[in-house]
Amino acid sequence: IWPMLGARRVQVAEQITWKEVFPAGVGPSWHQDATYFFLDPPEHVTAWIALSNATQESGCMRVIPGSHRRGAIEHGKGETKNNLLSNGQFVDSGETAQTQFLEVPAGHFSLHDTYLVHSSAPNKSSERRIGIGVSYIPTRVRSTHGRPLSATLVRGEDEYRHFRPEPPPLRAYDAEAVVTHADATRNFFSQPGSERSGGAEPRDGK
Repeated sequence: IWPMLGARRVQVAEQITWKEVFPAGVGPSWHQDATYFFLDPPEHVTAWIALSNATQESGCMRVIPGSHRRGAIEHGKGETKNNLLSNGQFVDSGETAQTQFLEVPAGHFSLHDTYLVHSSAPNKSSERRIGIGVSYIPTRVRSTHGRPLSATLVRGEDEYRHFRPEPPPLRAYDAEAVVTHADATRNFFSQPGSERSGGAEPRDGK
């Protein structure tokens, strides 16, 4: 990851994501991650790790190749009902001939830039689509979120201290790590305008 970010000091935040079976398993609209991560500078790569097979049938990610080169795109704010994004944010980049589907077998992962325009369709399979989204950022990046956020240092040293250090779990079902994760989730989704402010639980890591 670090060569992609041009940094030898990298920290991460993670989020478990899942998509229920259709019709409950609705998908996020077309969007860029940068619109709600509030990072300055917006140097951010997400690793999406599949814990179950992510196929077109189960609503895998679909992307517009090369769209990250356009930089930030203005987003509208739509309905949050039947949208896995907390603010209902969207860009007018519907599916085109250039759309590619990122099918990811369980145990594999995909990487995407914070400016890549992407979305996913409803899960029409008979199984949940489950994965973990891991956000990698250089330590020089700061949050403009307004509340202190936390991250785990995974490479090098953090000389900037822009994020509160988040210790890694010591064991499976580590009670302290569970509390730390819940606190980090509440802080992240307390951003201004979020429909999940006030401690609401995430639905798809968005």
